[in-house]
Amino acid sequence: MLSRVASHLYWLSRYLERAENMARILDVGQSLALLSGHPGDGESTAIEPLVITDTLDAFRATGKAATPENVARFLAWDPNLQSSIANCLEASRENARAVRGSITSEMWETINDTWLQLQTRRRSGHEPIETEFFDWVKERSHLFRGVTFATIRRDQPYHFTRLATFIERADNTARILSVKQARTFGVLKDTALVVPTLQPFLAQQLGAEVTQGLWGAMDFWWAMGANNAIAKLFVDDFLARHKYKPYWPAHIAYCQMQIWAAAVERAKTFHPVEVIKQLESGKPMTTSLGEVYYRAGDHQLVRPVPVMRGKKPSEMKSPDDYYELVQMVAGKDAVPPLEETNCKMADFT
Repeated sequence: MLSRVASHLYWLSRYLERAENMARILDVGQSLALLSGHPGDGESTAIEPLVITDTLDAFRATGKAATPENVARFLAWDPNLQSSIANCLEASRENARAVRGSITSEMWETINDTWLQLQTRRRSGHEPIETEFFDWVKERSHLFRGVTFATIRRDQPYHFTRLATFIERADNTARILSVKQARTFGVLKDTALVVPTLQPFLAQQLGAEVTQGLWGAMDFWWAMGANNAIAKLFVDDFLARHKYKPYWPAHIAYCQMQIWAAAVERAKTFHPVEVIKQLESGKPMTTSLGEVYYRAGDHQLVRPVPVMRGKKPSEMKSPDDYYELVQMVAGKDAVPPLEETNCKMADFT
């Protein structure tokens, strides 16, 4: 099976499962909002579907009040939200249309009829957000799954559709549990959570409501440019070229090239042996991380390590301003001494 076909089958099922999961979250969320017994709990309960689906920032950008009705309409029908129910059903149909030769006619008719019914509801001028609509979304998802079981051969297309369904279901379950546990046990209010390595996607996937107060080390964060002129130059140039802020993979390429260029300039040659001698001479080089150098005994890069903390939503100055720099740990303090590593590597040159 072609990878293109596998991709379309995968996303066909995953988007449909996502629409069903969203319908379930909104149906339960609206019920909980009605049952909320404390006046102060209203907004907290209303935004919970946004926190679970990592769409809180996108909703706030609309400027609308965080009411159950506005949240439900946003997650169900907003044309600019890729994971809204309407967009998920449309994306599922488009993926099915691209691989009609690899699915049964019954599967295509079911997903296409779902899309046509959705358009009828949209053209009526009333975009429903009631329980009846959410039940309809779940019913159409179940119908497609049943038709798939009944009509398709148990070969690769079938397995890719099932794989997508289970991955999306596991992802959704993990999101719900992470939010529920954090709020139920007050983890983020009473305990400072520390992880070895922070990654930008943690905050993007979970949202600042969950990652606020989370501590950890990070290879690079774009806000480090506020304290380092070279880092600022890199971030500004990257943003101008690519229209988004750089993360650590782009910075690694930039920093390594910067270190190599400095070694070449010192060696006054491109000859590898002479360049390596300069790299492992122990003389520090000024980079976007601060002063770094390679250790000759184990060829280890000794570099500062930033310690970051997740910001509260109220502290964020932009939608992607998730972390603040707490401290830059010097390289000599971050890397264990050579004698403790028992490393006995030969001279690289």
